[in-house]
Amino acid sequence: MNEHIKQWIETTIVNQDGFTFERVGEKHILFRSTYQLPLPSIFIDLPPFSPTTWLPLPGRSLTESLFERLTPLVQHYDCSWFFVSMPQNEYTVLHWVTPWSLNTWNSYRLSVFENMGSEGGPQVLGLVVGAKRSLLVFVLSHGLEIAFYGPDDIWKEVSCALCCIENQIKPLSSTN
Repeated sequence: MNEHIKQWIETTIVNQDGFTFERVGEKHILFRSTYQLPLPSIFIDLPPFSPTTWLPLPGRSLTESLFERLTPLVQHYDCSWFFVSMPQNEYTVLHWVTPWSLNTWNSYRLSVFENMGSEGGPQVLGLVVGAKRSLLVFVLSHGLEIAFYGPDDIWKEVSCALCCIENQIKPLSSTN
């Protein structure tokens, strides 16, 4: 399966000049925080707080809440992780593709991702959701953006998973 997903990533969403996630579907931004500081400065001059589009769970951080809220959804679909970087903004490199599991679906995956980009340029940690029907991407480039790309039916599932309080649905906004 990994080879099939790898080939799909290389022919559909990654090219030498960057990323074409929009080929999978409309972009829905879940989170965006930008900064223009060198990495060491972030520890001194923190970027301003960016609101999330998901509701925190009691006793959990926002990051833990994101993963916990989406767990039932990603368990339902056949998913794979992938990591792509664009060293010095010159070319793209698909580093790896690996199956999703409960052991890799947590905030630790984000800290590993954040610490891999020593070459400069954007980097993407992505989750292929549902046999190439959708993408959840974490893009690190002058900040962090989390976005969903895919068909409306899966977007509705993602939106509900992130924002439902029992039977009350708070729709997320869509941004292109």
